[in-house]
Amino acid sequence: MHKFACALILVLTLAVHAVPARSSGPHAIIVSNSVDAPAAELLAQFLAGRGAEVQIVSADELESVEASATAVFILGGPDAYEGVGNISSQFLTADEEGLLRRVAGYLNFFVRHINGRHYVVLAGHTREETYQAVLLFESGGYQDWILYPSRIAEVSPFGYKTADVASREFRWTYAGKQYSLGLTVPRDLYLYYTSMEHTIPYEDWAVLASDPLSRPYLRSLLNKLLAMARSEGFDEIQTIEFLAAFVQSIPYSLEKDVIMAEGEYPRYPIETLLDFAGDCEDHAILLATLYMEMGYNVTLIIIWGKPGFAAGHMGVGIALESGKGLRWEVNGTTYYYIDATQPGYLLGQPLLPEYLDYEHPIFLFPKFENYPLPVLVRDRIGVIWQESARAATVVVTVANFGQAWANLTVTAGVAAMGDRYINSSTQEVNIPPGQVAVVTLTFQGPPRSAVRLEIRMEGKLVDRIGSLPIVGELP
Repeated sequence: MHKFACALILVLTLAVHAVPARSSGPHAIIVSNSVDAPAAELLAQFLAGRGAEVQIVSADELESVEASATAVFILGGPDAYEGVGNISSQFLTADEEGLLRRVAGYLNFFVRHINGRHYVVLAGHTREETYQAVLLFESGGYQDWILYPSRIAEVSPFGYKTADVASREFRWTYAGKQYSLGLTVPRDLYLYYTSMEHTIPYEDWAVLASDPLSRPYLRSLLNKLLAMARSEGFDEIQTIEFLAAFVQSIPYSLEKDVIMAEGEYPRYPIETLLDFAGDCEDHAILLATLYMEMGYNVTLIIIWGKPGFAAGHMGVGIALESGKGLRWEVNGTTYYYIDATQPGYLLGQPLLPEYLDYEHPIFLFPKFENYPLPVLVRDRIGVIWQESARAATVVVTVANFGQAWANLTVTAGVAAMGDRYINSSTQEVNIPPGQVAVVTLTFQGPPRSAVRLEIRMEGKLVDRIGSLPIVGELP
Protein backbone atom coordinates (compact mmCIF):
# COMPACT_ATOMS: atom_id res chain seq x y z
CA MET A 1 0.00 0.00 0.00
CA HIS A 2 2.79 2.43 0.89
CA LYS A 3 4.66 1.57 -2.33
CA PHE A 4 1.54 2.31 -4.38
CA ALA A 5 1.02 5.63 -2.61
CA CYS A 6 4.61 6.68 -3.25
CA ALA A 7 4.33 5.72 -6.91
CA LEU A 8 1.13 7.74 -7.26
CA ILE A 9 2.75 10.80 -5.69
CA LEU A 10 5.72 10.45 -8.06
CA VAL A 11 3.44 10.27 -11.11
CA LEU A 12 1.55 13.38 -10.01
CA THR A 13 4.80 15.23 -9.36
CA LEU A 14 6.13 14.41 -12.81
CA ALA A 15 2.86 15.44 -14.39
CA VAL A 16 3.08 18.85 -12.76
CA HIS A 17 6.80 19.54 -13.10
CA ALA A 18 8.02 18.07 -16.39
CA VAL A 19 6.75 17.77 -19.93
CA PRO A 20 8.90 15.91 -22.45
CA ALA A 21 10.05 17.98 -25.39
CA ARG A 22 13.05 18.45 -27.63
CA SER A 23 16.04 19.44 -25.51
CA SER A 24 17.42 21.59 -28.32
CA GLY A 25 14.41 23.90 -28.40
CA PRO A 26 13.73 27.10 -26.46
CA HIS A 27 13.31 26.78 -22.70
CA ALA A 28 9.78 27.69 -21.59
CA ILE A 29 9.05 27.89 -17.87
CA ILE A 30 5.47 27.76 -16.59
CA VAL A 31 4.82 29.08 -13.10
CA SER A 32 1.67 27.53 -11.66
CA ASN A 33 -0.03 26.65 -8.41
CA SER A 34 -1.86 23.38 -7.79
CA VAL A 35 -5.26 24.94 -8.53
CA ASP A 36 -4.23 25.88 -12.09
CA ALA A 37 -2.45 22.58 -12.80
CA PRO A 38 -4.93 21.63 -15.60
CA ALA A 39 -4.26 24.95 -17.35
CA ALA A 40 -0.52 24.41 -16.89
CA GLU A 41 -0.74 20.98 -18.52
CA LEU A 42 -2.74 22.40 -21.43
CA LEU A 43 -0.21 25.18 -22.00
CA ALA A 44 2.75 22.81 -21.60
CA GLN A 45 1.46 20.47 -24.28
CA PHE A 46 0.90 23.40 -26.62
CA LEU A 47 4.41 24.83 -26.10
CA ALA A 48 6.03 21.40 -26.39
CA GLY A 49 4.21 20.93 -29.67
CA ARG A 50 5.96 24.07 -30.94
CA GLY A 51 9.37 22.64 -30.11
CA ALA A 52 9.91 24.07 -26.64
CA GLU A 53 11.53 22.35 -23.69
CA VAL A 54 8.91 22.96 -21.01
CA GLN A 55 9.36 23.06 -17.25
CA ILE A 56 6.50 23.63 -14.80
CA VAL A 57 7.61 25.14 -11.49
CA SER A 58 6.13 26.62 -8.35
CA ALA A 59 6.48 30.28 -7.45
CA ASP A 60 9.28 29.45 -5.00
CA GLU A 61 11.24 27.57 -7.68
CA LEU A 62 11.18 30.28 -10.35
CA GLU A 63 14.24 32.19 -9.15
CA SER A 64 16.50 29.15 -9.47
CA VAL A 65 15.59 28.46 -13.13
CA GLU A 66 14.62 31.87 -14.54
CA ALA A 67 18.06 32.70 -15.95
CA SER A 68 17.90 29.75 -18.37
CA ALA A 69 14.44 30.62 -19.71
CA THR A 70 13.64 31.87 -23.18
CA ALA A 71 10.15 32.76 -21.96
CA VAL A 72 8.31 32.60 -18.63
CA PHE A 73 4.56 31.93 -18.45
CA ILE A 74 2.71 32.76 -15.22
CA LEU A 75 -0.73 31.23 -14.68
CA GLY A 76 -3.03 33.33 -12.52
CA GLY A 77 -3.64 36.95 -11.62
CA PRO A 78 -2.59 39.09 -8.66
CA ASP A 79 -4.59 36.99 -6.18
CA ALA A 80 -3.42 33.57 -7.37
CA TYR A 81 -2.58 31.11 -4.60
CA GLU A 82 0.77 29.74 -3.45
CA GLY A 83 2.79 32.86 -4.20
CA VAL A 84 1.95 33.01 -7.91
CA GLY A 85 -0.02 36.23 -7.45
CA ASN A 86 3.07 38.00 -6.12
CA ILE A 87 4.91 37.14 -9.33
CA SER A 88 1.99 38.12 -11.60
CA SER A 89 1.74 41.52 -9.93
CA GLN A 90 5.29 42.32 -11.01
CA PHE A 91 4.16 42.30 -14.65
CA LEU A 92 0.62 43.71 -14.45
CA THR A 93 -0.46 47.33 -14.43
CA ALA A 94 -2.89 48.59 -11.81
CA ASP A 95 -5.63 48.78 -14.46
CA GLU A 96 -5.01 45.17 -15.51
CA GLU A 97 -5.14 43.97 -11.92
CA GLY A 98 -8.39 45.89 -11.46
CA LEU A 99 -10.00 44.23 -14.47
CA LEU A 100 -9.03 40.75 -13.26
CA ARG A 101 -10.39 41.39 -9.77
CA ARG A 102 -13.48 43.42 -10.63
CA VAL A 103 -15.00 42.10 -13.86
CA ALA A 104 -16.77 38.75 -13.64
CA GLY A 105 -15.85 36.51 -16.57
CA TYR A 106 -12.81 38.59 -17.54
CA LEU A 107 -9.82 36.74 -19.00
CA ASN A 108 -6.72 37.78 -20.88
CA PHE A 109 -3.04 37.24 -21.54
CA PHE A 110 -0.49 39.96 -20.81
CA VAL A 111 2.89 39.90 -22.56
CA ARG A 112 5.95 41.83 -21.43
CA HIS A 113 9.43 41.91 -22.93
CA ILE A 114 12.15 42.70 -20.41
CA ASN A 115 15.87 42.62 -21.20
CA GLY A 116 15.48 40.18 -24.06
CA ARG A 117 13.07 37.75 -22.34
CA HIS A 118 9.30 37.39 -22.71
CA TYR A 119 7.05 37.14 -19.67
CA VAL A 120 3.43 36.10 -20.28
CA VAL A 121 0.73 36.29 -17.60
CA LEU A 122 -2.35 34.20 -18.46
CA ALA A 123 -5.13 34.97 -16.02
CA GLY A 124 -8.84 35.35 -15.46
CA HIS A 125 -11.35 36.36 -12.81
CA THR A 126 -11.43 32.73 -11.61
CA ARG A 127 -9.46 29.58 -12.42
CA GLU A 128 -12.05 28.73 -15.10
CA GLU A 129 -11.25 31.99 -16.90
CA THR A 130 -7.52 31.36 -16.45
CA TYR A 131 -7.98 28.09 -18.34
CA GLN A 132 -9.87 29.98 -21.05
CA ALA A 133 -7.05 32.55 -21.18
CA VAL A 134 -4.68 29.75 -22.16
CA LEU A 135 -7.00 28.79 -25.02
CA LEU A 136 -7.18 32.43 -26.12
CA PHE A 137 -3.39 32.70 -26.11
CA GLU A 138 -3.02 29.51 -28.15
CA SER A 139 -5.34 30.85 -30.86
CA GLY A 140 -3.09 33.81 -31.76
CA GLY A 141 -0.38 33.95 -34.41
CA TYR A 142 2.48 35.38 -32.39
CA GLN A 143 3.52 32.55 -30.03
CA ASP A 144 6.51 31.56 -32.15
CA TRP A 145 8.02 35.05 -31.78
CA ILE A 146 7.79 34.61 -28.01
CA LEU A 147 9.55 31.25 -28.16
CA TYR A 148 11.91 32.05 -31.05
CA PRO A 149 12.70 35.79 -30.86
CA SER A 150 15.82 35.36 -33.01
CA ARG A 151 13.87 34.26 -36.08
CA ILE A 152 13.91 37.77 -37.44
CA ALA A 153 14.74 36.46 -40.92
CA GLU A 154 11.13 35.23 -41.14
CA VAL A 155 9.79 38.75 -40.60
CA SER A 156 9.14 41.10 -43.47
CA PRO A 157 10.75 44.37 -42.37
CA PHE A 158 8.33 46.23 -44.60
CA GLY A 159 5.19 44.93 -42.90
CA TYR A 160 3.44 44.24 -46.20
CA LYS A 161 2.68 41.09 -48.15
CA THR A 162 2.98 41.87 -51.85
CA ALA A 163 5.16 40.43 -54.57
CA ASP A 164 5.09 43.61 -56.66
CA VAL A 165 8.20 45.43 -57.77
CA ALA A 166 8.76 49.10 -58.47
CA SER A 167 10.93 50.12 -61.41
CA ARG A 168 12.44 53.32 -62.73
CA GLU A 169 14.54 54.17 -65.78
CA PHE A 170 17.21 56.89 -65.51
CA ARG A 171 18.87 58.90 -68.28
CA TRP A 172 21.58 61.48 -67.72
CA THR A 173 24.51 63.23 -69.38
CA TYR A 174 28.13 63.53 -68.30
CA ALA A 175 30.98 65.06 -70.29
CA GLY A 176 28.72 65.38 -73.31
CA LYS A 177 27.69 61.71 -73.43
CA GLN A 178 24.30 60.23 -72.56
CA TYR A 179 23.87 57.26 -70.23
CA SER A 180 20.94 55.18 -68.97
CA LEU A 181 20.16 52.36 -66.56
CA GLY A 182 17.20 50.79 -64.79
CA LEU A 183 16.43 50.17 -61.12
CA THR A 184 14.01 47.58 -59.71
CA VAL A 185 13.25 47.15 -56.00
CA PRO A 186 10.44 45.44 -54.04
CA ARG A 187 7.43 47.70 -53.91
CA ASP A 188 7.18 46.76 -50.24
CA LEU A 189 10.46 48.57 -49.60
CA TYR A 190 9.14 51.76 -51.14
CA LEU A 191 5.86 51.50 -49.20
CA TYR A 192 7.81 50.93 -46.01
CA TYR A 193 9.75 54.17 -46.44
CA THR A 194 6.73 56.22 -47.45
CA SER A 195 4.91 55.00 -44.32
CA MET A 196 7.77 56.09 -42.06
CA GLU A 197 7.62 59.25 -39.97
CA HIS A 198 9.03 62.18 -41.98
CA THR A 199 8.76 65.04 -39.51
CA ILE A 200 12.49 64.78 -38.86
CA PRO A 201 14.51 67.79 -37.62
CA TYR A 202 17.30 68.74 -39.99
CA GLU A 203 20.01 67.85 -37.47
CA ASP A 204 18.86 64.20 -37.78
CA TRP A 205 18.70 64.06 -41.59
CA ALA A 206 22.05 62.27 -41.71
CA VAL A 207 20.32 59.14 -40.40
CA LEU A 208 18.35 58.86 -43.65
CA ALA A 209 21.58 58.29 -45.55
CA SER A 210 22.57 55.27 -43.47
CA ASP A 211 19.38 53.20 -43.22
CA PRO A 212 20.45 49.53 -43.57
CA LEU A 213 17.31 48.11 -45.20
CA SER A 214 17.96 49.85 -48.50
CA ARG A 215 21.69 49.08 -48.66
CA PRO A 216 21.50 45.92 -50.84
CA TYR A 217 19.53 47.79 -53.52
CA LEU A 218 21.64 50.94 -53.38
CA ARG A 219 24.80 48.83 -53.53
CA SER A 220 23.44 47.09 -56.63
CA LEU A 221 22.72 50.49 -58.21
CA LEU A 222 26.20 51.70 -57.30
CA ASN A 223 27.84 48.64 -58.84
CA LYS A 224 26.10 49.38 -62.14
CA LEU A 225 27.26 53.00 -62.05
CA LEU A 226 30.84 52.04 -61.19
CA ALA A 227 30.92 49.44 -63.96
CA MET A 228 29.89 52.14 -66.44
CA ALA A 229 32.56 54.50 -65.07
CA ARG A 230 35.26 51.83 -65.38
CA SER A 231 34.24 51.05 -68.94
CA GLU A 232 34.76 54.73 -69.78
CA GLY A 233 38.17 54.79 -68.08
CA PHE A 234 37.16 57.54 -65.63
CA ASP A 235 39.63 58.53 -62.91
CA GLU A 236 38.61 59.16 -59.28
CA ILE A 237 37.39 62.74 -59.77
CA GLN A 238 35.50 61.86 -62.95
CA THR A 239 33.83 58.91 -61.21
CA ILE A 240 32.72 61.18 -58.35
CA GLU A 241 31.29 63.66 -60.85
CA PHE A 242 29.69 60.86 -62.89
CA LEU A 243 27.69 59.73 -59.83
CA ALA A 244 26.76 63.33 -59.11
CA ALA A 245 25.50 63.73 -62.68
CA PHE A 246 23.27 60.69 -62.19
CA VAL A 247 21.69 62.19 -59.05
CA GLN A 248 21.47 65.67 -60.59
CA SER A 249 19.32 64.22 -63.39
CA ILE A 250 16.47 63.58 -60.93
CA PRO A 251 14.06 66.53 -61.27
CA TYR A 252 13.91 69.11 -58.50
CA SER A 253 10.53 69.15 -56.75
CA LEU A 254 9.03 70.68 -53.61
CA GLU A 255 5.70 68.86 -54.00
CA LYS A 256 5.90 66.72 -50.85
CA ASP A 257 7.40 69.60 -48.86
CA VAL A 258 4.38 71.74 -49.73
CA ILE A 259 2.04 68.94 -48.60
CA MET A 260 3.82 68.72 -45.24
CA ALA A 261 2.52 71.42 -42.91
CA GLU A 262 5.96 71.63 -41.33
CA GLY A 263 7.43 72.61 -44.69
CA GLU A 264 10.00 69.81 -45.15
CA TYR A 265 9.65 66.19 -46.23
CA PRO A 266 13.13 64.66 -46.22
CA ARG A 267 13.08 61.53 -48.38
CA TYR A 268 14.92 58.28 -47.87
CA PRO A 269 17.16 57.48 -50.87
CA ILE A 270 14.78 54.81 -52.21
CA GLU A 271 11.94 57.36 -52.17
CA THR A 272 13.97 59.91 -54.12
CA LEU A 273 14.88 57.30 -56.74
CA LEU A 274 11.38 55.92 -57.25
CA ASP A 275 9.55 59.24 -56.89
CA PHE A 276 12.05 60.54 -59.45
CA ALA A 277 11.81 63.84 -57.63
CA GLY A 278 13.16 65.68 -54.62
CA ASP A 279 14.55 68.94 -53.34
CA CYS A 280 18.12 69.73 -52.34
CA GLU A 281 18.29 67.63 -49.15
CA ASP A 282 16.77 64.62 -50.93
CA HIS A 283 19.39 64.80 -53.69
CA ALA A 284 22.19 65.35 -51.17
CA ILE A 285 21.14 62.43 -48.96
CA LEU A 286 21.02 60.09 -51.98
CA LEU A 287 24.41 61.19 -53.32
CA ALA A 288 26.03 60.99 -49.88
CA THR A 289 24.70 57.45 -49.50
CA LEU A 290 26.26 56.37 -52.80
CA TYR A 291 29.60 57.91 -51.84
CA MET A 292 29.50 56.16 -48.46
CA GLU A 293 28.91 52.85 -50.21
CA MET A 294 32.10 53.56 -52.16
CA GLY A 295 33.93 53.92 -48.85
CA TYR A 296 34.27 57.70 -48.76
CA ASN A 297 33.97 59.85 -45.66
CA VAL A 298 31.22 62.37 -46.44
CA THR A 299 29.30 65.23 -44.88
CA LEU A 300 25.92 66.77 -45.63
CA ILE A 301 26.41 70.52 -45.82
CA ILE A 302 23.66 72.99 -44.95
CA ILE A 303 24.25 76.43 -46.45
CA TRP A 304 22.01 79.28 -45.33
CA GLY A 305 21.11 82.22 -47.51
CA LYS A 306 22.93 85.52 -47.21
CA PRO A 307 21.05 88.51 -45.71
CA GLY A 308 18.04 89.26 -47.86
CA PHE A 309 17.92 85.75 -49.37
CA ALA A 310 15.58 83.53 -47.35
CA ALA A 311 16.22 80.18 -49.03
CA GLY A 312 18.91 77.75 -47.93
CA HIS A 313 20.56 74.84 -49.68
CA MET A 314 22.14 71.45 -48.99
CA GLY A 315 25.04 69.85 -50.80
CA VAL A 316 27.61 67.13 -50.18
CA GLY A 317 31.19 67.25 -48.98
CA ILE A 318 33.47 64.34 -49.88
CA ALA A 319 36.82 63.76 -48.18
CA LEU A 320 39.66 63.63 -50.71
CA GLU A 321 43.42 63.92 -50.47
CA SER A 322 43.40 65.95 -53.65
CA GLY A 323 40.47 67.68 -55.31
CA LYS A 324 39.49 71.01 -56.81
CA GLY A 325 37.42 74.07 -56.03
CA LEU A 326 35.39 74.84 -52.90
CA ARG A 327 36.47 72.93 -49.81
CA TRP A 328 36.47 73.04 -46.00
CA GLU A 329 38.82 71.74 -43.34
CA VAL A 330 36.79 69.98 -40.62
CA ASN A 331 38.53 68.23 -37.72
CA GLY A 332 41.66 67.72 -39.78
CA THR A 333 39.83 66.36 -42.85
CA THR A 334 39.41 68.23 -46.14
CA TYR A 335 35.94 67.99 -47.66
CA TYR A 336 35.38 69.08 -51.26
CA TYR A 337 31.97 70.40 -52.17
CA ILE A 338 29.81 68.86 -54.87
CA ASP A 339 26.27 69.93 -55.68
CA ALA A 340 23.72 67.13 -55.88
CA THR A 341 20.87 69.16 -57.38
CA GLN A 342 21.95 71.33 -60.30
CA PRO A 343 22.67 69.36 -63.53
CA GLY A 344 26.14 69.87 -64.94
CA TYR A 345 27.81 71.11 -61.74
CA LEU A 346 31.20 69.53 -61.06
CA LEU A 347 33.41 68.95 -58.03
CA GLY A 348 34.16 72.16 -56.13
CA GLN A 349 31.63 74.26 -58.05
CA PRO A 350 29.25 76.14 -55.69
CA LEU A 351 25.64 76.88 -56.55
CA LEU A 352 24.55 80.55 -56.39
CA PRO A 353 27.55 81.85 -54.40
CA GLU A 354 26.20 85.39 -54.68
CA TYR A 355 23.14 84.36 -52.63
CA LEU A 356 24.34 81.50 -50.39
CA ASP A 357 26.71 81.86 -47.43
CA TYR A 358 29.38 79.20 -47.97
CA GLU A 359 31.55 80.67 -45.21
CA HIS A 360 29.28 79.54 -42.33
CA PRO A 361 27.97 76.06 -43.21
CA ILE A 362 26.54 73.41 -40.90
CA PHE A 363 28.04 69.93 -41.25
CA LEU A 364 26.09 66.72 -40.68
CA PHE A 365 28.02 63.46 -40.72
CA PRO A 366 26.17 60.37 -41.95
CA LYS A 367 27.90 57.04 -41.52
CA PHE A 368 27.09 53.37 -41.42
CA GLU A 369 27.22 52.52 -37.73
CA ASN A 370 25.64 50.24 -35.18
CA TYR A 371 22.29 51.66 -34.20
CA PRO A 372 18.83 50.23 -33.47
CA LEU A 373 16.21 49.95 -36.20
CA PRO A 374 12.81 49.03 -34.70
CA VAL A 375 10.06 48.15 -37.17
CA LEU A 376 6.42 47.39 -36.40
CA VAL A 377 5.49 43.99 -37.87
CA ARG A 378 2.17 45.10 -39.25
CA ASP A 379 0.70 41.68 -40.04
CA ARG A 380 1.18 40.66 -36.38
CA ILE A 381 -0.54 43.65 -34.76
CA GLY A 382 -4.19 44.00 -33.82
CA VAL A 383 -6.85 44.70 -31.19
CA ILE A 384 -8.89 42.22 -29.15
CA TRP A 385 -12.03 43.83 -27.68
CA GLN A 386 -13.90 42.40 -24.68
CA GLU A 387 -17.47 43.68 -24.61
CA SER A 388 -18.30 42.95 -20.96
CA ALA A 389 -15.19 44.68 -19.64
CA ARG A 390 -15.27 47.47 -22.23
CA ALA A 391 -11.56 46.78 -22.58
CA ALA A 392 -9.13 46.42 -25.45
CA THR A 393 -5.90 44.45 -25.64
CA VAL A 394 -3.46 45.50 -28.35
CA VAL A 395 -0.98 42.82 -29.41
CA VAL A 396 2.17 44.46 -30.75
CA THR A 397 5.07 42.77 -32.54
CA VAL A 398 8.26 44.79 -33.07
CA ALA A 399 11.43 43.63 -34.84
CA ASN A 400 14.82 45.25 -34.30
CA PHE A 401 16.69 45.11 -37.61
CA GLY A 402 19.51 47.27 -36.26
CA GLN A 403 22.84 46.40 -34.69
CA ALA A 404 22.22 47.87 -31.22
CA TRP A 405 19.61 47.46 -28.49
CA ALA A 406 16.34 49.27 -29.18
CA ASN A 407 14.99 50.88 -26.00
CA LEU A 408 11.42 51.76 -26.89
CA THR A 409 8.29 53.28 -25.42
CA VAL A 410 5.19 51.66 -26.93
CA THR A 411 1.83 53.41 -26.52
CA ALA A 412 -1.64 52.34 -27.68
CA GLY A 413 -5.02 53.80 -26.90
CA VAL A 414 -8.36 55.14 -28.04
CA ALA A 415 -7.43 57.99 -30.35
CA ALA A 416 -8.56 61.56 -29.71
CA MET A 417 -7.89 64.74 -31.65
CA GLY A 418 -4.28 65.39 -32.63
CA ASP A 419 -1.77 63.27 -30.74
CA ARG A 420 -3.96 62.84 -27.67
CA TYR A 421 -5.64 59.71 -26.31
CA ILE A 422 -8.92 59.22 -24.45
CA ASN A 423 -7.55 56.13 -22.70
CA SER A 424 -4.18 54.52 -23.32
CA SER A 425 -1.50 52.19 -22.01
CA THR A 426 2.29 52.41 -22.30
CA GLN A 427 5.03 49.79 -22.02
CA GLU A 428 8.80 50.09 -22.00
CA VAL A 429 10.40 47.51 -24.31
CA ASN A 430 14.09 46.66 -24.68
CA ILE A 431 14.87 44.59 -27.79
CA PRO A 432 18.31 43.11 -28.53
CA PRO A 433 19.67 43.53 -32.06
CA GLY A 434 18.32 41.00 -34.53
CA GLN A 435 15.37 39.93 -32.37
CA VAL A 436 11.58 40.17 -32.32
CA ALA A 437 9.54 41.23 -29.30
CA VAL A 438 5.84 40.80 -28.53
CA VAL A 439 4.04 42.97 -25.97
CA THR A 440 0.42 43.64 -25.10
CA LEU A 441 -1.21 46.84 -23.90
CA THR A 442 -4.60 46.79 -22.17
CA PHE A 443 -6.90 49.74 -21.55
CA GLN A 444 -10.62 50.48 -21.32
CA GLY A 445 -12.73 52.36 -23.82
CA PRO A 446 -15.88 52.19 -25.93
CA PRO A 447 -15.83 48.85 -27.81
CA ARG A 448 -14.71 49.00 -31.45
CA SER A 449 -13.30 52.51 -31.04
CA ALA A 450 -10.43 53.52 -33.31
CA VAL A 451 -7.14 52.54 -31.66
CA ARG A 452 -3.83 54.22 -32.44
CA LEU A 453 -0.36 52.75 -31.86
CA GLU A 454 3.01 54.48 -31.79
CA ILE A 455 6.56 53.64 -30.78
CA ARG A 456 9.16 56.13 -29.64
CA MET A 457 12.89 55.81 -29.10
CA GLU A 458 14.62 58.35 -26.87
CA GLY A 459 11.45 60.42 -27.01
CA LYS A 460 11.39 60.59 -30.82
CA LEU A 461 8.55 59.11 -32.82
CA VAL A 462 9.78 56.08 -34.79
CA ASP A 463 6.63 54.52 -36.22
CA ARG A 464 2.87 54.90 -35.95
CA ILE A 465 -0.31 53.14 -37.06
CA GLY A 466 -3.32 55.43 -37.00
CA SER A 467 -6.05 52.80 -36.81
CA LEU A 468 -5.42 49.18 -35.82
CA PRO A 469 -7.42 46.24 -37.18
CA ILE A 470 -9.71 44.29 -34.84
CA VAL A 471 -8.45 40.70 -34.74
CA GLY A 472 -10.74 39.32 -32.03
CA GLU A 473 -13.91 40.04 -30.06
CA LEU A 474 -14.95 38.44 -26.77
CA PRO A 475 -18.30 38.68 -24.95
